[in-house]
Amino acid sequence: MPGRNGRKPASPRAPDLTGARRHTDMRAPILLVHDTDDDVAAPSQARAFADAYGPQARLIETTGLGHRRILADPEVIASAVEFVMSETLARRV
Repeated sequence: MPGRNGRKPASPRAPDLTGARRHTDMRAPILLVHDTDDDVAAPSQARAFADAYGPQARLIETTGLGHRRILADPEVIASAVEFVMSETLARRV
C-alpha cells in the first residue's frame, strides 16, 4: 500500500502502526514527534496515535522541518532527551 508520497512503507509492519488501532500490549510511555509539513507521513496519524493512547503518549508537533530534518533539530533533540530522562527518573523513584 503506497504512502502519501506514492512509495511503499519501509517496513511490512508499517500498516499496523496506525492511530486507528491501539496496541493493548504497549505499556511504555510514548513520545511522538511529527512535523505539520511532513510530506511522507500524514500528521493526522500522529494525532490519532496520541489520542488513542491518551496520557501514555506525548505529541510534539513542529513546523517547517518536514519528514527528515526533524531528526537533527536541536529543540526536538532536547525534548526527546528531556522525555527519556524524565521517564528514567520517574522509574527510579
